[in-house]
Amino acid sequence: MNGTPPYTYTWYLNGKEVATTTSPEYTYTLTNMGQNLLNVTITDSTGYTVYAYLTVNFTYNCFNIIVIAVIIIALVSSIALIFRSKGHKKGPAISQQPPPPPG
Repeated sequence: MNGTPPYTYTWYLNGKEVATTTSPEYTYTLTNMGQNLLNVTITDSTGYTVYAYLTVNFTYNCFNIIVIAVIIIALVSSIALIFRSKGHKKGPAISQQPPPPPG
């Protein structure tokens, strides 16, 4: 990178400043569905500024959601089969009392 260090990085999401760092790396978790514009301005110690931007389309991954739902259904079904094979069945609880004392 050209310029005179140190550098200041100002990070923007959809036009709003979210952070100022001295590192060229920054992690931000997107929460706005749809297209998001990520910008960074880099300023060196002399005040010279450059910028870069990236558009990110943040959507749900429907395939992954379906796979997770199928796994959950399979797990619930497996657990139900285990309970049935162990003798756990729906119905009223049976109370077993000890036999009465002799005499």
